[in-house]
Amino acid sequence: MLSRSVLNEYGKEGVSVYSLLPGLVDTEMQARIRSQGVNEISRIPQKKLASPELSAGVIAWLADTLPRDLMGSDLSVNDAGLLERASTTK
Repeated sequence: MLSRSVLNEYGKEGVSVYSLLPGLVDTEMQARIRSQGVNEISRIPQKKLASPELSAGVIAWLADTLPRDLMGSDLSVNDAGLLERASTTK
């Protein structure tokens, strides 16, 4: 919703707006949380966590291709369609 509002405000000036929702990312902080095993995050299988490189790859793709049909959208790194689209245009 915020990205759509920003696009409506600044899009006419040529500003591209996307919102990336990385979900749970496999980081050192996540490893510490998971090692404690006392919360909901620790119950999610580690293979379900996204890598930081995955988010970085999607950001690089967005910056390189500027897909107009996705402007103002909230994009999830866990979206298989988005990942397929980003990987096939490299």
